[in-house]
Amino acid sequence: VKEAAIYKIGELYAREKRASDLSALLLAIRPFFAEIPKAKTAKIVRSLIDLVALIPNTLSLQIDLCKESIEWTKTEKRTFLRQRI
Repeated sequence: VKEAAIYKIGELYAREKRASDLSALLLAIRPFFAEIPKAKTAKIVRSLIDLVALIPNTLSLQIDLCKESIEWTKTEKRTFLRQRI
């Protein structure tokens, strides 16, 4: 249920071109990632970054999100996700 809600909120933000809210959502749900399998975490993170990519003129935000997510994956020892980003 939480996973579906995250996707719906992400899609809503993308539709309304609220890139900064998408970025904040990705940061806010990190504690939730400890409760779900790593594969699902990878899918959610990639999906949210892909949603940001749908918003025009967000290239610098996409780069920042990727760099920040890569740093997070290093501290959390999530090699698969780091490679996918």
